[in-house]
Amino acid sequence: MAKADKTIETPISKHDLHDAQTLNEATTRSAKNNSQYRNKARDMNKVQVKTEPGTEPGTAGTGNKEDNSLNSEESSDSGTEGEHDSDFKCSEDESEIKPRVAKTPAKKPSRNRAAPAKTAQAINKEASKRPKTINASSGSDLFASLTHLMFGGFSDGGPPAPAMPEINAHTHQKQFVLLRDSIPKGADTRRTKTQHRDLREAAKLFGYKKVKATSGNWLLQGMETPLYGYQLTAAAWMLKRVCDRAQPFGGMIADEMGIGKTITSLACVVGNPPEAEDLKTYTKGTLVIVPNVSIANQWREEVKKHCSDDFGKTVMIHQSKNQAPAVSYQNLMIVITTTNEVLAYYRRLQSGKKHEDEVLGFNWYRIILDEAHSIKNLKSLTKQSMCTLKAKHRWALTGTPLSNSATGFEVEERKKCFAKEYMDKNKANKKLEALISSFMYRRTQRDTFLGHQIVPIPRSETHDIWVPLTVEEEAIYIFMKKLSSSDMTESDDEQDKIESEKEVVQQQQRKRHMSLRRLISHPYNIERLLRNFEEAAQIQELRDSIRQVTGTQTVLQQILSQNEAKSSLERYKSGLTQMRTYTNTAFGGIFKFDEHLAAVQDELKLKDMECIKCQSSDLEMPMIIPKCDHIYCGHCYDQIIQSTRLCKTPNEVPLTCVADGCNMPFESAKKLKTMSAEVDEALKLGNYPDTDDNKVTLARKKDQIGFFISSYTTPGLSMVPNSRLTTAMTVLLSWRADYPDDKIIVFTLNVTTAKVLGSMLKHARIGFVYYFGSMGDKKKKKALEMFKKSPTTNVFLSGLMAGGQSLNITCANRIIIIDPWWNVTSELQAAGRTSRIGQTKKCYVVRIFTSAATDARVAELQKSKSEEVDHALQDDGHVPQELDYQERLELFERTRG
Repeated sequence: MAKADKTIETPISKHDLHDAQTLNEATTRSAKNNSQYRNKARDMNKVQVKTEPGTEPGTAGTGNKEDNSLNSEESSDSGTEGEHDSDFKCSEDESEIKPRVAKTPAKKPSRNRAAPAKTAQAINKEASKRPKTINASSGSDLFASLTHLMFGGFSDGGPPAPAMPEINAHTHQKQFVLLRDSIPKGADTRRTKTQHRDLREAAKLFGYKKVKATSGNWLLQGMETPLYGYQLTAAAWMLKRVCDRAQPFGGMIADEMGIGKTITSLACVVGNPPEAEDLKTYTKGTLVIVPNVSIANQWREEVKKHCSDDFGKTVMIHQSKNQAPAVSYQNLMIVITTTNEVLAYYRRLQSGKKHEDEVLGFNWYRIILDEAHSIKNLKSLTKQSMCTLKAKHRWALTGTPLSNSATGFEVEERKKCFAKEYMDKNKANKKLEALISSFMYRRTQRDTFLGHQIVPIPRSETHDIWVPLTVEEEAIYIFMKKLSSSDMTESDDEQDKIESEKEVVQQQQRKRHMSLRRLISHPYNIERLLRNFEEAAQIQELRDSIRQVTGTQTVLQQILSQNEAKSSLERYKSGLTQMRTYTNTAFGGIFKFDEHLAAVQDELKLKDMECIKCQSSDLEMPMIIPKCDHIYCGHCYDQIIQSTRLCKTPNEVPLTCVADGCNMPFESAKKLKTMSAEVDEALKLGNYPDTDDNKVTLARKKDQIGFFISSYTTPGLSMVPNSRLTTAMTVLLSWRADYPDDKIIVFTLNVTTAKVLGSMLKHARIGFVYYFGSMGDKKKKKALEMFKKSPTTNVFLSGLMAGGQSLNITCANRIIIIDPWWNVTSELQAAGRTSRIGQTKKCYVVRIFTSAATDARVAELQKSKSEEVDHALQDDGHVPQELDYQERLELFERTRG
C-alpha cells in the first residue's frame, strides 16, 4: 500500500537522475515548459517530494490502486522483457516513488562524479528472448535451421502472440486498466508485470501531462503520431540514458527492422529539447547522419509526418553544394546530413581548409547516427570523421548492431586490453554482455509487449532453394579455381616468407573467393578477369573444358534433374510452365558461351601484336589469316587487295601472306571485330535491352559489358543462361501469375547480374525499376516512387547494399535474394524493407543457393556468425550477469577512447 504524506530530503545534482527515486526531478528537467519545477530544482540545494496514493499520472503517485497487486514480484524480477535499460530503481510498492535517503555525505568521487551505493537493480534485465538452436551441418539442412534463426518462429514453437486489441481510452488510469485486462492467458506473468511498470514510468517521465493516452497508444506533446507502448518505453529509456551519471550520455537503439527506431528517436528529440543552460554551450538542434541523400529525404518526410507542423518546419538537409549560410542552421531542431558530407568535412579539417562557420563544426546538442552498422572498420576515415564531430548526446540506430562477431564492439585504441578483459575466444564474456545491456536497447519482431505481438503483422515465410550448377558452370568453376590457386601459389613463392605473407595470402584468397562468387551469380560477371588473361591459350583451354561436358540438356532440364532442386521448384509450377515456352535461351535454354570466349581469345591475340606489313600496333579493323595467325591492319589489307585487283592477269599467282617464309593464301583472311569496337558501336546507338521503366540502364565499364552487348548485337547470340537466374526467373514468373497484385523485390550483389535479369524482365514484359548505388539520387528517388505508386511497375531490382537498408517498401511483400552474403544481417536488413509496421500482407522470402563449394562456405559462416552475434546481443535466450553502478563506471572509464 502507498504511504501517504511521507517526506524525505536528499541532495540533488545535475546527474542525480539515475533511479526512480528522483523521477519527479527527471520529469521537470525533461519537460520544456515545466518552468516552475525546473526553477525549484535549480534554486534549491535540497528538494522535498511528497507522494500520495491515487494522484494524477505525471506526479509521484501512480493513480491506480488496482495495480498494486502487480508490484509484489517486480523488484525480484529477472530476465523479463522490458527491463533493458536504466539505473532506475522502483520501490516495492509502485505507488510510492520516492527519492533515496542520503544518510551520510558521499565520499569524494573520482572524476568529479558521486559513487552511489550498489543496487541490485542497477542494470535492468533484457527482454525475454527466444532460444535459437542449430543442429544442422551444411547445405539445405543448415539453411532450414537458419530460416528459423533469421525470419521467424517462436521459442516454444507455438502460435504467434495475439495482436493488441482495439482499446478506447483517453486517460492514463483507464488505459492502464484496459491494457492489463487485455493480456492474454498463458503469457509470462513476470515479464508482463515488468513491462506494465516500465510503461507506467515512461508515461510520466516526459513531464506533467506531456503524454496523453489515446486508444491504446500514447501521444507525446509535439508529436502528431501516437507511439505504441513499446516505442514509448524505448524513448523513455533514451531520456534516462542521457541523464545517467556515467558516460556515454547516449547509447544505441538496436530494435530489429520495422519496429520504429525513427519515430522512437524523434520522440526523444521532441520530448527532450535542450534547456537554457545547454544552449550556452550547444546548438539547439539535433544532427542526424544517414548513409545517402535518398535516406535523408526519407528522414525529412518522417519528421514532417510524425512531428507537429511547427516542429516539421525546423528540419533541413545539409549539403555543402547548396552553400546555405551556417547561421541558417543554428535555430533548426533537426539537421540531416550524409556520411559523405561528414567525410568531406573531415578531409577539409585535416588539410586545414575548414571554414570557421562550417555547419558540421557546430557543438551539437545531440547527434543521431542512422544505420550505424555501415561503419564497421575502426581504421576507416569514415569512423575517424564521425569521432571528430562534437555533441553532448550521441545515439546510434541500427537493426543489426553486429554483423560478424562480438569483436564488432572492440575499441581500437584499447583493442588488446578490451579483448583480454571482455572477450573469451572472440565471444562476449559476462562483462561485455553487461556492458552491452547498459547502453543498448534491443527487441525483435518475435518479442512480445504486454503479451501481444510487438509488430502486429503477418509472419514472414522463407524458402531456401538449393540448385545444382550446370555442367558448363561447373567446368568454368573448376577452371577458375585451379587458375586462381596457381596464381596464389606463385605469389607466395615471390614473397619468400616475408612478414606480410599471411596478409598477401588472405588477400589472394578473398579475391579468388569473390571471383568464384561472381561467376556463379552469372558468368558475365567475370568478363574483366577473362579479358585480362596473359595468353589467348588460356581461353582456348577454358573453351575446351566447356566443350568436353556440353550436352543437349538445357539449363532448366539440368536443374530439374536434381531431386532436391526439383522438389523445391514444385511449388512454382506456373513459372516452370512459362519458362518452357520461351525461345530466348536466357530463360533456362542451352548454355552457349563459346562464341563469347572466342571473341575474348581474338582480342588477346591482338595484344602486343603488329601489322605484319607496316609494323603498326594500332590495329584498327584488323584482318587475320587463320592458318598462320598473321595480322594485317585494315589499311594494309585494303591496299594489298586493291593492288591485286588492278594488276590482275590471266596467269597470276595466287596472293599469299607477305610474312617471311609464309605462303598461306591471303584471300582466306577474315575480319576481326574486337569486343572493344563492338562495345563502342553499341554505346553510340544507345539501344539497350535492359532499360527499366525509369529509363535507366545500369552503367558498366567497357571491359565489363562486352559479353552483355554482344549477346544482342551479334546475330545468332542471346544471353547466356545459368542456374541462379533461371531459378530466380522461375519463382518470379510464378508469383506474377499466381499473385498478380503482389509486388516483388529482387536483391543481388552484382550489377551485371542485374542487367541480365533486367533484360529478361523486359523480354517478358514485366515492369521493373533498378535501385543501385551508381544511380543518381533523383533517379533512385523516382524509382522508389514509381515502384510504390505505379500499378504496372511490379519488380524492384536492387543492390543488396543500396536498397537493403533504411527504405520502407511495404507496398511489396515478396523478396528474392539471388546472392546470399557472408552474414545474415545484410539479408535481415533486406527483408526488413517489407516486414515492418504498415505491412498488411504475409511476406515471402526466397533465397537461392547453388551446389558450389563457395555457397557451402557461406552457409558455414552464416551459421557461426549468427550464433556468436545472437550470444553477444542476448538474442539466444540467456540472461546476462549484472554489473553494479561502480563496476559500470569503471568499465566505461576503462574502454573510453
